[in-house]
Amino acid sequence: DESGNSISLAPKTIPYVRIGRLVTIFFSFLGNLDVTGLTANEDIAVTLPFTNTEHSFSSVEMRDAGGSGGPYHWYAPSGESYALIRSLATNSRLKVSDITSGVTDIIGGILIITPA
Repeated sequence: DESGNSISLAPKTIPYVRIGRLVTIFFSFLGNLDVTGLTANEDIAVTLPFTNTEHSFSSVEMRDAGGSGGPYHWYAPSGESYALIRSLATNSRLKVSDITSGVTDIIGGILIITPA
């Protein structure tokens, strides 16, 4: 279960399209992630517009993410309304300590979920 903490992003609306039982979320440039005030061992998570009913995976391009090593992918657990970023190199979740505050960017990615 994720805590209520969040990261702040450059002002950005993350568009999504719902067609029937699928929701496609489009992550274009989200720059200069600010993790000030978050605990180093917390997971980086993004709130989704719906609760996901199936495990979902999709690639995400990051710039200047630190310790866990890329490439990266979104992971949206079944029954949850958030997506985590995981490293394919280490099979670990991206943590606050992996982000260089004010520098790390999410360049892009698409995540498809099946809402409840």
